[in-house]
Amino acid sequence: MGLMRRIRNAILHRLQRIPDRIYAHRHPGPVARRVILLFAPLVLRFQPNDKWNLHVFVFKWMKTLQIGSRTPLPKSKHIFLFSAYRGRFCMDVVLATLLAWRGHRVTIGYLPMLQSPIKEPRIDHPSAKGYLAAALLRVGELSRGRIRCVDLTDGPCESTIIDEAYIEQRARYDTIMAMCRENLDLEDPECVANLEHYREFGRLAAKAARFYFDREARTIDLCIIPNGSTFSGTHVLKAAKAYGLPVNCFDKFSFRNIRLLNHGGHIRNFDDIAAVWSARGELGMDDEDFLERATDKALQAVNKRRSGSIDAWVTRPQQARSQGVAAVRQEIGVGPDEPLILVCTNVPFDAGYDALLTVFPSMRAWLVDTIRHLLKHSNKRIVLRAHPDEARWGGDETTERLVRDAGIDLSDVVLIPAEQSVNTYDLIGAADCGVVFSTTVGLEMAMLGKPVLVGSSVYYAGKGFTVDPRDADDYLALLARFGGDCTDFIPTAHRVQDAKLFHFLLHYAMQWPFPYDKPSGIERTPPDRLVARDCIENFIPTLDALSQTKEEWREALPLYLNASADNHMSRALQ
Repeated sequence: MGLMRRIRNAILHRLQRIPDRIYAHRHPGPVARRVILLFAPLVLRFQPNDKWNLHVFVFKWMKTLQIGSRTPLPKSKHIFLFSAYRGRFCMDVVLATLLAWRGHRVTIGYLPMLQSPIKEPRIDHPSAKGYLAAALLRVGELSRGRIRCVDLTDGPCESTIIDEAYIEQRARYDTIMAMCRENLDLEDPECVANLEHYREFGRLAAKAARFYFDREARTIDLCIIPNGSTFSGTHVLKAAKAYGLPVNCFDKFSFRNIRLLNHGGHIRNFDDIAAVWSARGELGMDDEDFLERATDKALQAVNKRRSGSIDAWVTRPQQARSQGVAAVRQEIGVGPDEPLILVCTNVPFDAGYDALLTVFPSMRAWLVDTIRHLLKHSNKRIVLRAHPDEARWGGDETTERLVRDAGIDLSDVVLIPAEQSVNTYDLIGAADCGVVFSTTVGLEMAMLGKPVLVGSSVYYAGKGFTVDPRDADDYLALLARFGGDCTDFIPTAHRVQDAKLFHFLLHYAMQWPFPYDKPSGIERTPPDRLVARDCIENFIPTLDALSQTKEEWREALPLYLNASADNHMSRALQ
């Protein structure tokens, strides 16, 4: 039976590749859509695909609403869900279906874009608009009015007034991501073209969103925007806030089949974990038994990362297996007792700029100033560890290049490039102290008892277990002390425990179970089948938390995250 299933799946996979290639850019017109619909029994065995078979799957997914929801139901809302770009439409239609199944009325407001915002070709074929309109046409009827889909670009929105300064700022950040380059050369025609491209798309999103909210804001109870920190989503979020609408964002973070939620702002704001951290005493997180279990789980996660495990993570940046502190010191040419300061970068062009740049104007500025200052003021060996993801992204702007282009002689620095197979956690063990911009490694250093100086307003800064400068001058003064005798900064046992607790909250308590990561998951367990199974109970808290306003969510914190109750927190501890 297993062999026959594998053969069948292999045949279906090959068959699916035919329309995938045909409709990679141009999308099916009326005749092609009818032909595809004619073969619906076969097409439904394929993976859902935004670009050519969405109209077939819509019929199946709306059957979810014929199955009674589980009680108790949350307060019903009219939710606006934003959608755009490759891979989002299938996921967002299914999310809308699950929210409607929980009793909400959902409007999917979309931009007719089916290409990736950063991969060529980025410009959609003109057929995208007509195809999406046709594919989503019957959602309202099939859902009996519980879900409707609106093309935000329909209507005379050109005269809508928008914030051009914000458009310019976001175009710069989006260009940085698209070009994998933090430093933009305005003399470079490619750079200029990218900036104009993202200005145009930003203006389109901002005008379309403001025009829609100007007419409909009074009917909307909540907006949900995937991520919200980049590309079109950030402009829709800004428009929603301008009209006083509550906004929630969500995205993948570390683990598979998980979503990080953020109530009240984009995903990189980390407002939710800040709220939980402030309320941890009221939520019973000072209980000794809870603390022991939570901090043990945090350490287990770090040890899995140390071992190179990819058992549950979305990506695998740390690939080198642990070889021990003594071995790694020998490999990088540092003596067994030689003092060592570890400097860890982020991927230069993916450093979450708008939320982090409170100490330095860029990661490059932080990196250059850090290495220059340490070369003058440190009596420790300087080990510069490039983020392993630099190699995965393949950008031409690397940690090494940033430092060398600044004219810094690296002969007295141990440089570990992204592709070098050295275990970061062994380096932490070897280090006397660490310096980071915003990488999670800084949190892990603190968990392992190392003093950590941060050069940004990263989400774990200011929580008591890192050294946080007021400004760049303060940072450099603190850095000189880190380069000398840093024993005054060694965290106490209580602060190490706090770092472990924060890690647990971030990687477990604030990670909400979600049934789908990609359309392949929808193929395996479509929503109509999912809601009929008992496993849906795992995901109901996620759906209900996502559909709460910031005020409702914070009021409900004891329901979800009280350390002594049988709830989402107790499941996070398992």
